[in-house]
Amino acid sequence: MILSFLAFEDGAFKSNKPLEWVVEVFELCFIYIFVLDILLKTIAYMSMYWRDIWNIVDFLSLIFILIFIILDMAIDDKSASMIFRLRGVV
Repeated sequence: MILSFLAFEDGAFKSNKPLEWVVEVFELCFIYIFVLDILLKTIAYMSMYWRDIWNIVDFLSLIFILIFIILDMAIDDKSASMIFRLRGVV
């Protein structure tokens, strides 16, 4: 996913907006699958799931990435888009 976004940013696809939008929606659906996974584990394990610090870090990183994806889809500014590449690091 990250390599495809870097290809879009570098102009490899010559601003193919419909294809870029499909990739962003696919990424958003992929993140929602992980959010659903956390939700189901919370239902299954109740408070035991949140006792592990790595589960909390996983949840916070997913929320961070989800916010960046939504902002990147909503804002067309190129300088802001560079900032939103941080989600690839996470």
